[in-house]
Amino acid sequence: FFLCPILLQILIVAAIPTPTQILSTLLQNDHVKGASVQLVPSIYNLQTIVTYGNNNNTGTLTSLVRYLTNQSATVDLISTDTILTYIQSQYRQTETIFIHKYQIAQGLYNNVTTTSLTFDAFYSTVNYHTAAVSLGVSMTQLYQFYSNSQSKQIITTNQPIITTNSASTSKAADVLLKLFCFDTIPLSLFGFLTTIVAMIFTSLLISIVIKERMNHSKQLQLMCKLPKFIYWFSNVMFDFILCLIICSILTIIIKIAASSTDPLAEVVAFGSMPQTLLFFLVLLLYSCASFPYIYVWSFYIN
Repeated sequence: FFLCPILLQILIVAAIPTPTQILSTLLQNDHVKGASVQLVPSIYNLQTIVTYGNNNNTGTLTSLVRYLTNQSATVDLISTDTILTYIQSQYRQTETIFIHKYQIAQGLYNNVTTTSLTFDAFYSTVNYHTAAVSLGVSMTQLYQFYSNSQSKQIITTNQPIITTNSASTSKAADVLLKLFCFDTIPLSLFGFLTTIVAMIFTSLLISIVIKERMNHSKQLQLMCKLPKFIYWFSNVMFDFILCLIICSILTIIIKIAASSTDPLAEVVAFGSMPQTLLFFLVLLLYSCASFPYIYVWSFYIN
């Protein structure tokens, strides 16, 4: 119970980078070696591509539908030239449809009399590369049409010119490299990780309840005529004392780190006594607030 949160808190105050280091790292925007992307519709799987053709009797529309289907896309073939109106009406239904479902659309206009083919390429501005992907589909179909070959296609690859060495050069870079598993790294890592520590040591209180349910000590005490008020009061006091001890130890760690760490680190904000006491009070109140939740869930543990 004590060792896990204490070790985590020591690692947090000793290893996490400062907000300035985090911000500078995020703003570097390094190019990664080999980060190439082929601009084909399959990069947006799974998606629905709205398609319209003014002459369904020719093989051009069939070729377009086959190409999009081979790219693992769902083709929504409409019979009227209302692609924009159709997609905009779908966008207003849900946010998921607006962001994920419709990335590109294709309008095909085949002039039988002049044997010419015209494409309108539609794309969503919500996602990257959609303009290039939509134009790539149109160019591929035009290439196949004028070369009279279904096997030919145009593939555009987005390849960064500048690449950088991904090797870490500092302690802060090493820590950030491990934290890049998150979609978004909070600028205040100290507060973010400290809340995780608080959740860990309060959740460990449930282990005491589980042990009690396994050895049936609660039933034994109640069978011995122990008043329920005394039983629950003793549980609350025991948990409170445990949390009081661990909160005190964590506060001492914060106080020591605030006086001996980088002046730009977030923990320095808790160096003065009022801020230290406030940290202790918030941590203790959070621990006490978890008691009712734990006790309620204890009734569902057999």
